[in-house]
Amino acid sequence: MADSTKVDGGAEIYVNKLEAARRQIDAAIRMLLASEDSLAIQTVTAAGFGILQNLLEHRGKYDLEELLKAGIYQSAVEYAEGRFTRDQLDGYYKGDIFTQDLIIRIAKDVEEGKLSSPDETNVEIAIGDAGRKERHDKMAKIPNFLKHADNDQHGVLNLSKVDNIELLSHAASAFFALKKELTDEMRVILFLQRASHIEKFGYPGNKVEEHLASLTASERLAAGKKLLDIFRAEG
Repeated sequence: MADSTKVDGGAEIYVNKLEAARRQIDAAIRMLLASEDSLAIQTVTAAGFGILQNLLEHRGKYDLEELLKAGIYQSAVEYAEGRFTRDQLDGYYKGDIFTQDLIIRIAKDVEEGKLSSPDETNVEIAIGDAGRKERHDKMAKIPNFLKHADNDQHGVLNLSKVDNIELLSHAASAFFALKKELTDEMRVILFLQRASHIEKFGYPGNKVEEHLASLTASERLAAGKKLLDIFRAEG
């Protein structure tokens, strides 16, 4: 057990590492939906995400590999549902024939009822040490800027490069890889991430995602807040 908080009556509530990370990520998502400071959101997200990455590593997993596996499975489900064509698949995966063939194979198994989750695909994805380092350096750049000033006391940060939706969606996916469930806040952030991918890459989405993609950035956050209220009302 990692922490405790006293509540009314003096009782103590203990949280483990996974719950601590969950609380930080959900709080960061609510901060995002409330349009609070982007750097504060980045700091809170990075703290929770770092815990999840460590927990995955202790289980012999890497968060990006789990994310890619889930993405391939999701694409296969959408391909099986006829939401995009083979030509569109080629466009989305930029000529990566191996991934396309893998998606089509998994889609066939989905159609036949043989698969119902990413873990059942037996897909093994290996990023490699160089790829992991490149990704770590990229994702750690902003959090490190916000933590350290020993070597770059005169450094500056381009705020337009701060993408909290993308970082939070990676954190939510890492949580799902560990817990096999999502909180209401995490469900919202994945909708927002998908909407962002529709806007940037033309990726197919459902009606909610396409509606979100049609909105301005501020409107999208307001809609995400309403979506969170809906999820909470559903229980």
